[in-house]
Amino acid sequence: MNTMELEPIDFLTNYSYFFQQSHEFGECSLTNSCSSLSENSSQNSLQDGYFLEYADQNLLQQELDQFDPNNYNFEDFLTTTMDHQSIPEMGDSRSVQEEDEEEEENSKTMFKGIQAELMEEESLTDLLLAAADAVDAQNHPLVSNLIQKLTNLLLCDMGSSSFNQLAWFFTQGLHYKTVGYDIAAHEMAEQDQTMNKNSLSAFLMLQQLSPYIKFAHFTANQAILEASEGEKMIHVIDFDIMEGIQWPPLMEDLAAKKQVCLLRLTAIEQGNENEQRRIEETGRRLSEFAKSINLPFKFDHMGIEKDENFEQIQVLGQTVIGNCSGILHSLSHRNSSKLETFLNGISKLSPKCVVLVEEELFKVSKAQPMSFVEFFFEAFHHFSSLSDSLLRCFSGVHENGFKQVMDEFLGTRILESVSQFPCGKNAMNLREKAFDYLKGYKKIPFSSFNCSQAKYLITLFRGDFWVQHENGTLSLCWKSRPLCSATIWVPTAKI
Repeated sequence: MNTMELEPIDFLTNYSYFFQQSHEFGECSLTNSCSSLSENSSQNSLQDGYFLEYADQNLLQQELDQFDPNNYNFEDFLTTTMDHQSIPEMGDSRSVQEEDEEEEENSKTMFKGIQAELMEEESLTDLLLAAADAVDAQNHPLVSNLIQKLTNLLLCDMGSSSFNQLAWFFTQGLHYKTVGYDIAAHEMAEQDQTMNKNSLSAFLMLQQLSPYIKFAHFTANQAILEASEGEKMIHVIDFDIMEGIQWPPLMEDLAAKKQVCLLRLTAIEQGNENEQRRIEETGRRLSEFAKSINLPFKFDHMGIEKDENFEQIQVLGQTVIGNCSGILHSLSHRNSSKLETFLNGISKLSPKCVVLVEEELFKVSKAQPMSFVEFFFEAFHHFSSLSDSLLRCFSGVHENGFKQVMDEFLGTRILESVSQFPCGKNAMNLREKAFDYLKGYKKIPFSSFNCSQAKYLITLFRGDFWVQHENGTLSLCWKSRPLCSATIWVPTAKI
């Protein structure tokens, strides 16, 4: 695996054995390989509705690029917008030239439809940013009025476009931000109970039809393989194991290396009772999979209330590697203290390296203080790009799956990130404190093979994905924006 020549890579690992004993996924079957995606990825034909969807996405992006959250005054916006009872109809704003050119009525009707959608999105964007600014200013009556107006607009036409779905999630996030943490946590917990039934199938669709999860898993696994080259006892401590879908490919690679005497995997519990049961089930499946490929394997799990918990782990003679590549397990504000405990605790075990794969919005290495409205603006940019990329991956026969992924993946992350972002001095210190987590570690670059593997991976999927390797960071990008980034960190004591 260390050769510089890019060998054929099996990105299409069949996980049916791994899951078939405990889950039924309906139409989302893991036996479907991505070879069909590779064939379809070269098709340039536009799907029905594709032009309209991307016309408004691109113009929205231009509007966002010109917006400066530091100079935004929501009071100026309110004087021109809040007095209107509804979004203007296109018939009210037709120019004299349009009225005179009746012979082009058919083309103007099409243009009217596009422009109406863009006017609606512009108004929604302004309302969302004004509400975020009001939250930052702690103007609660104004926030309530803006949220009510957004709710009324979106409930009438929420399913017409992916943008409206995003706007609805951000509106809910603002609502939860204003009602207080306890009430918001209760309401989101009720939503989680209704969504968990389909969350795994949404996860698997996301894993199959986009490079988002595969990029995280294969990039991290390759870094672990290279760090453990020649070692006989390998111990991976995983911050966010979830369903454990990352590990079967690595286990197969290690089983092919006859010198590996043991792979030990320790999963970190996040303090949730349901999660503990899921981790135990994941460990059982991984153990059975390891047995089927004759790989010596041991599975453990533990909580991390404090750094000292790591001192209980016996690692004598083992090569320790930290892994935090579950980008679906939110590394946002709620889990930031747990990530700090993880990084501080694992440093006590003298790890060979720690692999981080982070959603770009929540990168702990970004030492940049920001207010709530600045974060809201950045989050709107980020999730708009992510939605845009997933819409392209799911276009065509998988469009129904896109809505499910929007609800259970993007929606949950938007609600958590917006509702839990701290305001005031805590917000301004958040990024500076997060950067402290990595003190005592130094970032090292990825191998040329790992970079080549990532570049090959994205050719299997549709859309404008590309990979950037800069300053030791390997990023999966969509158009002009990175979606997630991978880094490898080693303790400075080992350098």
